[in-house]
Amino acid sequence: MRLSAVAFLIGILLLEALPELPHRSWVLALPGIALVAWRIPRLQLPAWSAAGFLWALLLTPAVAVLPAELEGIELLVEGWIATIPDRQDRSIRFVFEVAQVAGDREQSASLAGHRLRLSWEDDRRANSEAAAGATAGLALRAGDRWRLTVRLKKPWGLRNPGGFDYERWLYAQGIIATGSIRSHPPPRRLAEAERYPLNRHRQYIAE
Repeated sequence: MRLSAVAFLIGILLLEALPELPHRSWVLALPGIALVAWRIPRLQLPAWSAAGFLWALLLTPAVAVLPAELEGIELLVEGWIATIPDRQDRSIRFVFEVAQVAGDREQSASLAGHRLRLSWEDDRRANSEAAAGATAGLALRAGDRWRLTVRLKKPWGLRNPGGFDYERWLYAQGIIATGSIRSHPPPRRLAEAERYPLNRHRQYIAE
């Protein structure tokens, strides 16, 4: 019995070690694995490991991910600045909650309600129209609704044993993608102070 428990634990740890979760349909094999563990003694330990793996998969909450077809293409999104913009030397970074993707119902369904971590770079070689958009970026405030053209990618970070796991941290914050804001068409503010009043107030105090 003790060896079975160890094998079950090993199965759970194997799932934790995977870079991506397998499809949830694999849990349908759990009854068959349990039957093998009960009826075939020589396969009990591998079966218990498989059972631990599938049990952990069953209990793992579903995590929203960026659909592969939306990665690396330009999308026109509307939504709200969810956090206080972080101004650095030549860029501004903030979390953006998507309301919709303009002109595409299927893409909207994939992104609506999810969060993106966006970077707005200050390109000094941009044309005058884009430069106007960059100037508007200086007035970014939490809670404002914007229309932005973005290019997204899945969260990714180096995994150093015992170190900070950036990818895991992003997912824990509900962020399904990172990306950059494109200069054309220029970003446009649609409304002010629609959401996130607390972050907006904190930004006002900080300034």
